[in-house]
Amino acid sequence: MSRLQKSRKNRNVRDCSFSRIKAIVRSTIPAPLATVLRTAKSIAFGLKSWAAMKRCSLRPKSALGTVVILSLGGRHGSPILAKSVQELGYDIHVISPRFPSYEGQFARGWTRCDPVLDVVGTIKAARKIAPLSALVEHRNILLPAKSEIHNALGLRDVGELSFKASNSKISMREALRDAGVPQLKWCKHENYQSGQLGYPLIVKPEQGTGSRGVILAQNETDVENALKLNKTLSKGIIAGGRILMEEFIDGHNYDVTGIYRDGELYPFIVQAMQFTSVDGALPASWYLLNAPIEDALRNRLIAKAKAHLNDMDVKVGAFTCEIRMDNVGNFFVTDFANRCATPLSTSMAAGASLTEYYARAMLEEEFKKPDLKNYVVFQRFVRNEDELSRYRAFIKQYPEMVYDARLLKSQYADVLTLARISLFATTYEELKDALGEHNLIPPEFSQYGFN
Repeated sequence: MSRLQKSRKNRNVRDCSFSRIKAIVRSTIPAPLATVLRTAKSIAFGLKSWAAMKRCSLRPKSALGTVVILSLGGRHGSPILAKSVQELGYDIHVISPRFPSYEGQFARGWTRCDPVLDVVGTIKAARKIAPLSALVEHRNILLPAKSEIHNALGLRDVGELSFKASNSKISMREALRDAGVPQLKWCKHENYQSGQLGYPLIVKPEQGTGSRGVILAQNETDVENALKLNKTLSKGIIAGGRILMEEFIDGHNYDVTGIYRDGELYPFIVQAMQFTSVDGALPASWYLLNAPIEDALRNRLIAKAKAHLNDMDVKVGAFTCEIRMDNVGNFFVTDFANRCATPLSTSMAAGASLTEYYARAMLEEEFKKPDLKNYVVFQRFVRNEDELSRYRAFIKQYPEMVYDARLLKSQYADVLTLARISLFATTYEELKDALGEHNLIPPEFSQYGFN
């Protein structure tokens, strides 16, 4: 075991213990007081970040130049990306509608502007900064501003279709249709006629991540309820837009995540996923990064991802392709993003920083092919008390495997979730043995063929 891994495991023991203590303490605090404490903590963190930014602004400017990070600010920040860019030696300037508490720790400056609602203002701000690149971590809705900045300032072409397809599931399907690529049957809601796709079918918003608004409809009443839910979601900026109707097929779900540059694909991880219907909603039940699949299947998934990047005219950057495989082995891309998704878990599983390679690719830095590992990361969304009790026992016995344990109730994809547990193991066998001791192996593992 390397010194880095040992350090990480020691840190995970402390972090996990601290997370359990915080969860216990929080559960005893009255709701009004908890709100006050969260607000005070947020203000204190923001002031600390502001002070760090001021200190950074007093230092000599980097000889390498400045990078713009587009953000929504507040808790919707991109701290992992900001840290990677800073460690590469560049200055960082954040453009966001609210103070970027997370990125501010690493930034030299901040401009208040909304990259989603005011693209013109964002471009004006970028012209004054004269950045080498504009980067986005995990929000598709920021990609249009990124592309416009690159076009206006003559920066590296990121591909017009790629950002449109990332930000709109409907645009992606229209592009696949125009390219003659086979896909699942679908239509826009305004063109839908009752029963034309059969039941069950999927109803989901064209914009958004994390399965928000995604409904498995069994009948026309479910469709109507799904439309009402999505109408409510469209009032925000994280999810919404037009409504997509799509046929549902049995099968398995996979993600391919990595870096694409100069026609070369660098797949960091292949991930298996399970989505389970809960009162119609389709939240994720678990993610398994670097799942133990056969090499032939892995290679086919990577080839499908590369073909999709070509179909979407992707030029450069990080990417994630969500691929559904039916029961006879056909592949269908159901979602796509040309940005840096789940950077922490992906980097841990790959043993290399996804955000670092993303920044290097966008900044046209030379880099060698990453030396990727095959570590395993397992993320579980716990939704019943019995399983949560067993996970508490697991955490007590194997704290070194836990890199994040959110033991508080929350809403995920419109479904109540009691906890989100994230585990790290050097091999799948190590993970499976530990989970097996507490009867925590998901039954779907055998359905996916994991031994």
